[in-house]
Amino acid sequence: MFYEHLMIDGVKMSASLGNVVYPKDWLEVAPAELLRFLYNKKLMKTRSFSWRYLPNLYDEYDRHADVYFDRVKVANEKEREHIKRLFEISQLGKPKACVTIPFSFAAIIAQIHNPAKSLDKAIELLRFTGHVDKVGKEDKEEIRKRLMYARRWAEKYAPEDMKIRIRESVPPKLICSLSDKEKNAIKVFAKDLAKEWNEQSLQYRIFEIAKENGIDVKRFFKICYQIILGKDYGPKLGPFILAVGKEKIIALLSEVGS
Repeated sequence: MFYEHLMIDGVKMSASLGNVVYPKDWLEVAPAELLRFLYNKKLMKTRSFSWRYLPNLYDEYDRHADVYFDRVKVANEKEREHIKRLFEISQLGKPKACVTIPFSFAAIIAQIHNPAKSLDKAIELLRFTGHVDKVGKEDKEEIRKRLMYARRWAEKYAPEDMKIRIRESVPPKLICSLSDKEKNAIKVFAKDLAKEWNEQSLQYRIFEIAKENGIDVKRFFKICYQIILGKDYGPKLGPFILAVGKEKIIALLSEVGS
């Protein structure tokens, strides 16, 4: 496959600019199949790529896998066959149907539990969040590889909002900076968080708590991220809390709402 230019973060790849993507760099964070997928997509003279948005490429690849293995139906036969063929020619051997974890979520899990040391704990957390159920030997190996790729990506290329460093405690200065209604909203959040949630329902409940207490939604999310991570932004809050473990987050929120 020939391209006149390969654009890296919007800039033409060039040794003189020091932005060359070497095979060893790629293989640290993604399999060869994903690189073949990138190059075999719609033909064009210029191919653009960004390490920051590697999760998007993974998601696209996973969607093609879902169609190939008939986990997702595509009504248009021509489109379906094109998707299947693209996935097929991206493989190095015969494709095998294994469980897949969304790459962005894998990056969160892999920062909480290093798959090189605590793979079973990571898989148990994935069971809790509903991303896996029964895990066979081949599934376990695919999960391990996906988590390892995701951890290395998080360490080397992830944007700041994907990096996980959870506070041990909430600074008194932060607590003092909050209004009474903001503290009350956090108290409600801590209480409600003890209930059973899935990712979607918890995310929606966070929005509700902000509105019920007359707090701007963006402001409320900012407060939550400051309490948990010490910064104004972070991964999607509901899924992140379930991945980290509710008990740890409840403890932090309770410091504010007590």
